[in-house]
Amino acid sequence: MKKVAILTLPLHNNYGGILQAWALQNSIEEMGYDTYVLDKLYSPEISLIDKIKLFPKRIFLKYICKKNIPVNLELVEYNQYIKQIRHTLPFIKKIKRYQIRNLNQIKEREFDVLCIGSDQIWRPQYFKIFRWGYTEDAFGYFANKWNTRIFSYAASFGIDSIEEFSLTEIEKIKNIIKRFNGVSVRESSAIKICQDYFDVNAISVLDPTMLVERSKYEELADSIPSNPSRIGTYILDNSKDKQNIITHLKSALNTHTENSVRSNQSIEKWISIFRDSELIVTDSFHGTVFSIIFNKKFIVLRNNERGMSRIENILRLLDCQHHLVDSIQEITDINNYKIGKNQLYKLEALKEHSRSFLKFALKGEI
Repeated sequence: MKKVAILTLPLHNNYGGILQAWALQNSIEEMGYDTYVLDKLYSPEISLIDKIKLFPKRIFLKYICKKNIPVNLELVEYNQYIKQIRHTLPFIKKIKRYQIRNLNQIKEREFDVLCIGSDQIWRPQYFKIFRWGYTEDAFGYFANKWNTRIFSYAASFGIDSIEEFSLTEIEKIKNIIKRFNGVSVRESSAIKICQDYFDVNAISVLDPTMLVERSKYEELADSIPSNPSRIGTYILDNSKDKQNIITHLKSALNTHTENSVRSNQSIEKWISIFRDSELIVTDSFHGTVFSIIFNKKFIVLRNNERGMSRIENILRLLDCQHHLVDSIQEITDINNYKIGKNQLYKLEALKEHSRSFLKFALKGEI
């Protein structure tokens, strides 16, 4: 059985990021491959060789250059990691992972196929936060000399421009990406970026979470007691305007309560919010996606801080642009925010297209 490595952002405390990794692994394994998600290893332990290499430099930077750098950075990172993921770690452990401190530790012989994606793996700002590697490593630079099949599935730049890339990075990536056995991206705008800056043709496919049937997510949340609610909310960046809209919708639905996602909830509890709510209000991409997966009425509140292209793209693909609102004045009858049969037909066609790309990319037949 061929072994596949999935390169995505390290699994942390982001609900959507964790679920897309689980969903992509699930989808590839269903096609008959032994699949691992590459994940950053946080550990308080560090080898003697690494101490000899790293500690003197950090001591110099901290005490001579007066930089705010801990000498034992690994211990600091580990403690932060454990604190931040305490509510998501039980689910992360359900994902079959290959853990390394950095991507250069992977050996060519360990995997037959490298699948890059999904989520905002191609957004330098996010990739660098994890000290996971260089920007070009998000495009497989660490495996550039391997004789391994490489392709991308639903990789995302996160925004509609490449302002976060340096000219040097663009030139390196241009050479790397040409050896891919297939390039697929999550947003239509990314197709133009690939053509204009990296001289490669790409196609758009669905986020991996949309390849998995609703029943599987219901199974994941089966341990969470049902808590029916007229309205469920998943808001990443709160504001007075957003709260005013939610209050308005509660009034329209004649309810004073809501199912809301809190930062310390489990993945299973997060899924149950979508399962149990009649109407979802969100400013999140994956909040939008799971509203669609669970076939719920939903309203998306604009969130420019996180980048809107990915949300606008999925709404446009399904002819649901009217679900995106900026103000109370734009909101019409709640029933206008249902997903109709035509949207569901479009979704099934997009699923088939996306699964087909994944199937043939894995085989190297693109």
